[in-house]
Amino acid sequence: MTRKENINQFAWNSLDIFSRLGINFFVYFFFLNLLGADKYATFVFITLFCGVAQSLSKLGQNDYLIIKKDINNETLSSILFLNFLIGFASAIFLLIIFALISFFAERESSFLISASLMSISVLITICSNSFLYILQRDQQFKTLFFLNFTSSAFGLLITYIISGNLEDFIYPVLVVLFTQTFLFVTLIIIKPFKFSISQESLKNLYDESKLFIIPLMKTRPMMVVTKNIDSFSALILGGEILLLAYNTIKKIFIYPLSILYAVLDRWLYPYLAKLANTSEVMNSYSKLTKNIFLTSLITAIFIFFIIQFVDGLIINYARQIGITNVNLILMIYGFLFSWPICVLPTLIYTYAKVVQKTDLLPKFAIVQAISIAICMLATGFIIGGDWITVGYSIAYIIMNIYIFKIFKLVIFSRI
Repeated sequence: MTRKENINQFAWNSLDIFSRLGINFFVYFFFLNLLGADKYATFVFITLFCGVAQSLSKLGQNDYLIIKKDINNETLSSILFLNFLIGFASAIFLLIIFALISFFAERESSFLISASLMSISVLITICSNSFLYILQRDQQFKTLFFLNFTSSAFGLLITYIISGNLEDFIYPVLVVLFTQTFLFVTLIIIKPFKFSISQESLKNLYDESKLFIIPLMKTRPMMVVTKNIDSFSALILGGEILLLAYNTIKKIFIYPLSILYAVLDRWLYPYLAKLANTSEVMNSYSKLTKNIFLTSLITAIFIFFIIQFVDGLIINYARQIGITNVNLILMIYGFLFSWPICVLPTLIYTYAKVVQKTDLLPKFAIVQAISIAICMLATGFIIGGDWITVGYSIAYIIMNIYIFKIFKLVIFSRI
């Protein structure tokens, strides 16, 4: 691929990510203002469990589509069939969990209705992953941009059209459900293939998965715990309102970093996978890591000074939507401090997948999950819930120390 083509792919990838970020922000804060903190906190609570289910569904089968050189109908059909089984099991499991929560917590019927529809959307989302990873592997970021944009627009439009006959609590759920349904149907149309599956094709997939998918399956549960332990810690410390406040601040002040990671996973990840040797992979990886670290550090310092002038507006807005008794400014500072020190612990997973060193991740995943849980809960219980983002940052300091001590040998010495 030429330099011009690389720049073009990078531009479309960035446009896709920024557009989805903008739509996500608009939908999040629109419904937060419309529903208020109490109702919207319930939606955030539901999405937390659905997010865990979706994360658990990524057992490496979709990454396999990127790594494998030749994808035929049988391979794609086997992955799609596997995703359907995982998605169906996830949806059933979520329905059971939400039914138990509704019964024992004596929730209103609106909770179970919203939770059931979100469980269905999880099934649809997991089935869509097979097609999305094929497009990602082929670096068709322009197609991905139009798919994601039109799907979001469709979800918002249909919800708006039928909203007059429904209770407002269901609005954000319907946006998610209609968006994922439209995306899945469109993917089937634009990426047609002959569904062909057999016992032999499933056996071949299992045999080939031993070097890639199965090692990732061993680390996936701990990676899911690591990804969601901070939100569950906030829920434990302060209930749904603190969870909402934490997720709202995280959405604003962690998402910019997530954009960089998304660019890596969706653009550089397949690019690195095509490089000739591990030395080239290491050089590209090291350069990107340093650039993201410096960018995060400079941006965090800049935003820190900006916050000094708008802290009053932030506090007033929180009170208007029903978030009180939470020091949002302190939570913001904690996240800003974490920006540069989150880089290495996050990127180590992508690097390990590219060079097929996924067997080295389990111990790090354990350290990551334990660090976040202990640091956040300790600061929350000892000092107060407002300090949980400070605990979050302390946890990432510990992770960096661990990486320099253990993974340094893998990254710098063995390559």
